[in-house]
Amino acid sequence: MELWMHALSEFGFPMTITFYLLYRMEKKLDLINQSILQLHRRTDVPVLPLSTDELADEPKHLS
Repeated sequence: MELWMHALSEFGFPMTITFYLLYRMEKKLDLINQSILQLHRRTDVPVLPLSTDELADEPKHLS
């Protein structure tokens, strides 16, 4: 609690609330990521490429 009070006095209320919410959100995103990886391991569905290099190698459609 003392850490949050120090942050509040040092950075101000909006910044402290932003850091707190981002900290909480990061934990939830880690749990979501773990769940997705577990789901992927249980299924045989191929994973889409995540890097932009792999996406750039695919042919582009002309409009």
